[in-house]
Amino acid sequence: DAVSVLAHATLAEAQLAAGGAPEPTRDALLAAAGGPGLTRMERAYRPRWYEVLARAELGCGDVDGATRWASLAQDTAEPAIPGRRVEALRAAAAVALADGRARDAAHAAHEAAATAAHASLPVEAGRARLLEGQALRAAGAREAATTALEAAARELRAHGAARLADQAARELRLLGRRVGRAAPSAAVTVLTPREAEVAELVAAGCTNRQIAGRLFLSEKTVERHLSNIFTKLEVPSRAAVAARFEALRQDAARAAR
Repeated sequence: DAVSVLAHATLAEAQLAAGGAPEPTRDALLAAAGGPGLTRMERAYRPRWYEVLARAELGCGDVDGATRWASLAQDTAEPAIPGRRVEALRAAAAVALADGRARDAAHAAHEAAATAAHASLPVEAGRARLLEGQALRAAGAREAATTALEAAARELRAHGAARLADQAARELRLLGRRVGRAAPSAAVTVLTPREAEVAELVAAGCTNRQIAGRLFLSEKTVERHLSNIFTKLEVPSRAAVAARFEALRQDAARAAR
């Protein structure tokens, strides 16, 4: 039934965001939604899930596969529903960025952010601004990237999207901007600085390959750090690391207040 399909699809999206393996997450979403045509989903909502599938495919390193999902998102996005157009544009931007077309990615993400803002969808606008900032940084437009990322961080933080706001803050640090960090909990201080960086990126939904690229490490080194993190935080999985870090951030925010 429609409710069960939506529940399974939402679970798959959450698992992807929590750092779950992208290939089984993609397969679970497709199984729930009725295959590549997403026949069990209402047509009006399909662009949302095609965007998720594109992100999962990029996590697998398959840009061609992600391009196909992004194209389907564009084909099924109804002009009268701004949120669906935003999702299709973000999918196109993510694919362009992964394909080395940073300027095209920035343009699509900027259009997505403007469409979301006009439709009073602040979190969706913040997500698009974050992607725009990443694309602009990749294109070497540091000042424009900083402006987009600062706007994303403000909007996302103001509307409770803490994980995404933290991701925007990390991108700003890569540009050399000083961005405040939440006070570390005692449980986090057992990690080395490098382990804390890896754990933070796991909590942000990054794959081992993405973490290795961000921190200029080998994937084998990332795996070793993850093993230490699991032991020190006494957690069994990436999803548990993400959940633990979110809880620690909330504890730190309450303590700061």
